[in-house]
Amino acid sequence: MPRSYQKSSEEFADQWIRPNDIFSVLLILGGDVIQLACAAMAGGTSIPPNPVTFSFGWVAYAVSALLSAIGENRLITCQPEVPLLVINLDSGYRRSNRSWLLGRLVKTYEYWMPDEVRDKVNPSAQKRRGDTEQNHDPTPPVLTSAGHLSALCIAVYEWREDLEAAAPRRDLAWWSGYFVSLIQLVVAVIPLSLFGDWAILLATVAGTILSYSSASLPQWREEKWKARKSNKAKPVALTEGNGALHVIIINGIENMPDNSLETKLNGDIVNKPIDGVKDMLDLEDLAAGRASVMPSTRYLTLALSILWLVLLVTCTGIQSHTWYLLAVGGIGILHNIIVAAVPRQPEAMGIPIRLKETKSSGKEIYAEFKVMWSLMELESKHKGWGKALRDEFFPGQLREDEKTWWDCDAERGKDTRKTILDKLRADYKSGKKGGSEQQGTGGGKDRGRREDEGKERKSGEARGLAQASQVHPSCLNEIPLVATGQAAL
Repeated sequence: MPRSYQKSSEEFADQWIRPNDIFSVLLILGGDVIQLACAAMAGGTSIPPNPVTFSFGWVAYAVSALLSAIGENRLITCQPEVPLLVINLDSGYRRSNRSWLLGRLVKTYEYWMPDEVRDKVNPSAQKRRGDTEQNHDPTPPVLTSAGHLSALCIAVYEWREDLEAAAPRRDLAWWSGYFVSLIQLVVAVIPLSLFGDWAILLATVAGTILSYSSASLPQWREEKWKARKSNKAKPVALTEGNGALHVIIINGIENMPDNSLETKLNGDIVNKPIDGVKDMLDLEDLAAGRASVMPSTRYLTLALSILWLVLLVTCTGIQSHTWYLLAVGGIGILHNIIVAAVPRQPEAMGIPIRLKETKSSGKEIYAEFKVMWSLMELESKHKGWGKALRDEFFPGQLREDEKTWWDCDAERGKDTRKTILDKLRADYKSGKKGGSEQQGTGGGKDRGRREDEGKERKSGEARGLAQASQVHPSCLNEIPLVATGQAAL
């Protein structure tokens, strides 16, 4: 065998027995994983430090963090993971979300949503948990074409008074960082105990100290929950927009009777402060994604970046027992990948909320077979909330029966609204569908025919329906079109 072939074989074998310079190369790869892990785990108090483990990618992250800190004065540079709209239900103002935290909250909603909400949209989950409860009801649940029990599920949440906002509760994912770091130190001790080689342990201890320090900078907390705090109830809706299945509404704490946070002033409903309740985050302000100005962050980030580069050069000189160093980095990167993606409860993200429950109506979940019906039910309970969402889910022109419902006065036309909504449900159940559901199959001609018939009997049917349901006079002009049986979307 030629000597060159033998030399190549020896080089490959030697590299796999004692890999050289691999760890230093891996230290500059995977910076995006470290960024996400820090964004997910960091933000709590600096003592004890946030345990983001030592792994591959820290040097790359340190350099990019220095660039961001100097140029933008930011540590969280990752973009929101889902497109999200944040809607102020009092004013109707909406904005696009720029907060990574709110995006992660909505993205992981399927994980932390309460069972009551899950049962509204997931028939299989309802069947697994509710077989014994629903044995008395022989009628199977009606599903939408997408396999859901509802077309739009609106759940109302409130802030928890026993937990503080922007103070994340330490969960298993957070504490696991310490456990993994302990495993890394045990692995690093092996070459010291077997061969007297302390270089691996030194690199591991130094990397762990630097990683914990980088994840415990004070700006993480300031930037992650950069928003005003208030003890006023401010209803804010989080939704992915038109076509979304879920709407998450987070309102203030109501630890008193229904609507006790709302007081009427000159006929308008306004919010008043709640005494004795911890301040709540202004989620509309949080969605702006403002940077936190802390000049010390630039200097601390610069110092940490230099130290990471020193560690990189130091690790390059390690020539023996490098498999142990690779094992330490591999364990760390695996853990960072997990904590960067693992879903967590809202209180672990510093947004302690719970499903709102009232004595009169129980858990506030508005989930109907049609999107418009869900919005109508929400509007019936909370004036103005449904209307603020309606323009997002129905930007076009409403049909006559829907317009009649929304034009009715919330108080004086309550019976009219109930009559219209009950009529829509009954017509849909009996198979009478109109509007967009019949487009392309002669629905336009059928709709015009029904409108002509409605005009002919306008006066008689309006009076009859008014007498039957005590309809308020302000809604009489539109009632005949309701009787034609058009269904809401």
